[in-house]
Amino acid sequence: MVKLAPPKAVFNFLIFQIFGFFLYANVLAGEFISDDYLVIVNNPAIRHWQDLMALGQAFNTRLLTGLTFALNYALDGFHVWGYHAVNIVIHGIAAFFVYRFILILWQTHYLQRHPTAFPAEKVAFLAAFIFLSHPIQTESVAFITQRATSLATVFYLATLIFYLKARLSNANKWFILAFGSMLLALLSKEMTITIPIALVVLEFFFLREKNTFSWRQLKMAVPFFLALIVLPALLFLDTLGPSLLGLKYQVQGQAFDGRYFLTEMNVLATYLRLLFIPLHQNHDYAYPIVENFVDPQTIFSCLLLIALAWTAVKLFNRQRLISFCIVWFFLATSVEAIVVSFVHRNVIYEHWLYLPMVGFSLFLAVTLLSVISLPKRQRAAIGLALLTYSLLTVNRNVVWQTEIGFWQDVVKKSPNKSTPYFALGKAYQRQGRDDRAAIAYQQSLFIDPDYVDAYNNLGIIASQGGDQEQAIRYFEKALSLDASNANAYNNLAYVYSQMGENNAGTSRSGNN
Repeated sequence: MVKLAPPKAVFNFLIFQIFGFFLYANVLAGEFISDDYLVIVNNPAIRHWQDLMALGQAFNTRLLTGLTFALNYALDGFHVWGYHAVNIVIHGIAAFFVYRFILILWQTHYLQRHPTAFPAEKVAFLAAFIFLSHPIQTESVAFITQRATSLATVFYLATLIFYLKARLSNANKWFILAFGSMLLALLSKEMTITIPIALVVLEFFFLREKNTFSWRQLKMAVPFFLALIVLPALLFLDTLGPSLLGLKYQVQGQAFDGRYFLTEMNVLATYLRLLFIPLHQNHDYAYPIVENFVDPQTIFSCLLLIALAWTAVKLFNRQRLISFCIVWFFLATSVEAIVVSFVHRNVIYEHWLYLPMVGFSLFLAVTLLSVISLPKRQRAAIGLALLTYSLLTVNRNVVWQTEIGFWQDVVKKSPNKSTPYFALGKAYQRQGRDDRAAIAYQQSLFIDPDYVDAYNNLGIIASQGGDQEQAIRYFEKALSLDASNANAYNNLAYVYSQMGENNAGTSRSGNN
């Protein structure tokens, strides 16, 4: 059995931290970007870390994530490097937990009876470095708001590690730690609802002492299924009011949409491509919604996923680790695929691959060590893979250094999508470059003539520039598209008050 002496564990932890800071050093002096303004800069709840009620109202099911932002603010205000530094530290911890998870996986009943041809230490170390350096991780680390994803993954892995320790030692303290870790995971991000299923998967794949699956094994995971009540309890707790992300209102009254489900099949195929070939990364993909099943790309994606699932079944007895990695991919991507099918939001984000990367890292480490047997070639292949990933990560992080540069990159890669132009306009507006902001907003309207917020922001620019008549036209256009838009009403009333026409402004607002 593999056991790590504490000094060695500390040494390896520091290695992951140092390498993580090396990879992400060029984002430390970056800026707040996009949702960072909603979640951090313009969010009064984080300015008092002791006020858990305010944090609970703002972050709801992501209370723990919100608390870390509040602690960041308490330590150093809005100095952005501190927020980036914490994200990098969390990423290093996640890599270390990948390492520890694989080490203890090697101690399970199945792998003790069927030892691999390569030592656990080697696989664990390589997988952790793949996880740490892969460029698909940049959105979860460099995008401050996505701390929720990396933090949730840390506690997700901690739960699995403690659970495996509990099952191998029959010590209650590990069960208690596993249960506590799961609660912290649930308070970090909702994707962690799959933890109980992951525990059952571990039982089925690695913890059976014989070739049978007993009720006792299922009973071990029952408390973790019961813990899931935490999420709906928080989500539908009306007394706290709406959260920043409005998750409750996203899920209420929504119906399953087969078009979005089919689109997610294509997205899963894209995710596989990004894991193997992490090129042409983009924050806001212009991803088409599938209108019917009779679509060549969708048919190919579905066949690919079916073949992958069938491969997991066929390899279960011969290559248990590879089979597990495939199942992990489906499990770790399942929450977002299902939620998108009901909520009908953006269908693809790279940070949704952060948790699936755990399984992919193990898969790639095992594959490299299995396929390449000669030590020299093995070292060369591993070195080349890690060097390639590291260079791609450092290069990708350049995009995350400035908000304007970030959205310029998105606009370049999604030129026919309106939302990136609108976001670019907001970035220019924050910098006081209203002329460039207006051009970006006009471009978003050229693509989507009904973009209400673009009209509203153009009205603000016109008003600040002294053209009150043009501002009124923009606000009225926004209201003609969305008669309940409070921002447009307020802005229109403000323009009338500036013009000394309060009565006219009130009358106009009432008629709309």
